[in-house]
Amino acid sequence: MIPEAVLFDLDGTLVATEHRSRSAWTRLFRAHGLPVDDELLATFVGRRGRDTLAAHLHRFHGGTVDELFAEVIGYQNGPDSPPPYAVPGAASRWCSWAHTVRRSTTASRPARWAGAVGSSRVSRSS
Repeated sequence: MIPEAVLFDLDGTLVATEHRSRSAWTRLFRAHGLPVDDELLATFVGRRGRDTLAAHLHRFHGGTVDELFAEVIGYQNGPDSPPPYAVPGAASRWCSWAHTVRRSTTASRPARWAGAVGSSRVSRSS
């Protein structure tokens, strides 16, 4: 059975981004003199950053969730942040449906990442 259409979440499904997030969260904690390890970073996986940061706010000595989140986004968007890349096999799968299935992606991340898998149709989500 061939579906009429498919909708993919871009972040983490078609485009690998977890390494960027881990790097940014690590930098945030270290910039504030706080210990960070894999167990702590795992609490951020698959969750909205602001929500998880709120659960860790007690660790920081000052600053609001919004201020600290803006700082982490600055690390993610900085020139030394590791780039996102297509999940292995994602681009070929995406392209294999080009002539048979309507395709679209949704993302809370920058739409320009869709180019990593050859997608030009991205719907923004919040």
